[in-house]
Amino acid sequence: MIPFSKVQATGNDFAVFDSRNISLRQFSPEKIRFLCDRHFGIGADGLIFIETENSGTMRMVYFNADGSEGEMCGNGLRAAARYAQQEGLFKENGVFGFEARDGFHQLWFNKDRTISVEILADSGKADAVDLGELPIPENLSLLGYFNSGVPHLILTTEMPIDEVPLLEFAPALRRHPAFKNGTNVNIIQPVDEECVKVRTYERGVEAETLSCGTGVTASALLIWQKYHHLPDTLQMQTKGGILKVSRQKSRIILTGPATIVFVGKIQF
Repeated sequence: MIPFSKVQATGNDFAVFDSRNISLRQFSPEKIRFLCDRHFGIGADGLIFIETENSGTMRMVYFNADGSEGEMCGNGLRAAARYAQQEGLFKENGVFGFEARDGFHQLWFNKDRTISVEILADSGKADAVDLGELPIPENLSLLGYFNSGVPHLILTTEMPIDEVPLLEFAPALRRHPAFKNGTNVNIIQPVDEECVKVRTYERGVEAETLSCGTGVTASALLIWQKYHHLPDTLQMQTKGGILKVSRQKSRIILTGPATIVFVGKIQF
């Protein structure tokens, strides 16, 4: 019986496991799919494995619900941080953060119980994608593409965002040949100059999730590129709650809540 924690970050939920209790080698793709299944397993958008090295460095290994390993997950980093805080894994007076596949992410615990994490937005410069042949549906417009740790296509809509049939067209865009490793698909709609609504179809989950940390970050970065007069902090309204994306000189910070829903044990 292996202990785990279920953690949600604005509705993006994760099953979190600790290297003190189980080896990473035990997580086959089939086992991950079982654990993330909402009927037969724990139920989650993804699985997080936390490795603690002798040097004190902590590493987050992230798996999508389909069993594939993900490059990074913004909400997952905040969920991992909440778990690590509860378990006392962070050293007193140390630099808080996690290594992920795209680099080291520093994080902060805020007085209002939210958690802030640095997103390594420079990774967005690495992808050159031809967006000219994409089958963009009517009533939607292309804002752009950005890799905020994982790839994101961003579309805008004039119709009410909740009425956009995201599940009808997102799977085809997610697998379009223009994207070497596939992409996440986001639609956004400004509420005012400080707030933007966002919906995300997530690669690896193959469904719309209640929020996506890298998705709202990619959306904010493209919005800032197009509209230079906007404030340095944007509220990103997802189905699971409000996330904030801030630009602080050369740093991009994602802020939002993360809550431990329950702890348990599951048989491997």
